[in-house]
Amino acid sequence: MIKNNSLYCRFFKRDSCILDGISKCIKRPSELHRAIRDESPRVINMQLHELEQAGIIVKKIYQGLPLKVEYSLTDLGINLLPVIAIIDKWVLKTTIGLKI
Repeated sequence: MIKNNSLYCRFFKRDSCILDGISKCIKRPSELHRAIRDESPRVINMQLHELEQAGIIVKKIYQGLPLKVEYSLTDLGINLLPVIAIIDKWVLKTTIGLKI
């Protein structure tokens, strides 16, 4: 996953980093917060909620103390992964050498 690229950060980074993390078995919100250090936990939580509302990820809550929450990709989320990879390659290709 691309880090620290302004174009990428503005238009694509949050969702793609979250989906990439979930696809690589980073399923708990606290793990995603540690993996995506460029964004605040609040912003990541808002993006998780939006992705869930869009049907791209699903949230599972395990009962107990403390509550355990895990996210996983839906079929739509899994189908988006190749698209994300193509966009990642495009961003790398078009921004190499640019000072953004």
